[in-house]
Amino acid sequence: MSKEPRTATSPPLPGRGDRIEVRGLGNSSRKKSRPPKSATTARVRNLRKNAPDCERILWRELRNPKFANYKFRRQHPVDPYTLDFYCPALKIAIELDGSGHSYRLHEQLDRVREKFLIKRELTVLRFWNHQVREELESVVEAIWLALEERNAANPSPSSSPFAKGRGETRPSTSKGESND
Repeated sequence: MSKEPRTATSPPLPGRGDRIEVRGLGNSSRKKSRPPKSATTARVRNLRKNAPDCERILWRELRNPKFANYKFRRQHPVDPYTLDFYCPALKIAIELDGSGHSYRLHEQLDRVREKFLIKRELTVLRFWNHQVREELESVVEAIWLALEERNAANPSPSSSPFAKGRGETRPSTSKGESND
């Protein structure tokens, strides 16, 4: 194969091979740059990087794929709020509160936030930071029970008593009976 002659070449840099880049002509060999991050994405990433110890402790439990077979996200945005932990399959939000949440103003803001989330059909579980540090097993058990309860309230389509796609009930058969 013959290569076309290069018009604007620069000597290859040592150790970098034969890379050619001509700026301003629109034929750069660089990858296209990503669009700028949204403010929400940047905030969520910052919250994940600088998570308090109690969130890290609980995340170690929730991120385990065997935790009740549900996937959790951390620092999940639900405009205008960011949830500490969120299970999208069952719409369960888990919030960890520090001592600042015991003030009246913060309690009122938490109630407004909770009403907003409930309108979006999310179940909100709240725990104090010290509960996670001191009673982790109880917190994990409470989350597990909430998952089971929410799952029982929203059974999967495969457990429907109806035959596939027809809306009629499945015939019940017992020993000795025949389906005619």
